[in-house]
Amino acid sequence: MAVSDAAGPGWLRPPRGTESVPRGTVVRDLATGRVGVLQDVTLYTDIRQQQGATRPRLLAFIRPVGGGCEWTTAPDHVRPVGDTEG
Repeated sequence: MAVSDAAGPGWLRPPRGTESVPRGTVVRDLATGRVGVLQDVTLYTDIRQQQGATRPRLLAFIRPVGGGCEWTTAPDHVRPVGDTEG
């Protein structure tokens, strides 16, 4: 799933989903089995790492249905709830 950098830095871009799963979709994280609402897919750099020690990576941000603490996963692990493809 490619995300273009043509729109500028990630923090300037509006939230979006993936090419096949739009933002706001109820999804399952295949890595954990958790279900939540897709909030965004963007390049993310963990600022807790030493400067230059890590590269930005593409992450999906998911929030539990009904609210709660967001978590991240690889965009390839995101599937709409009810999607039979695995």
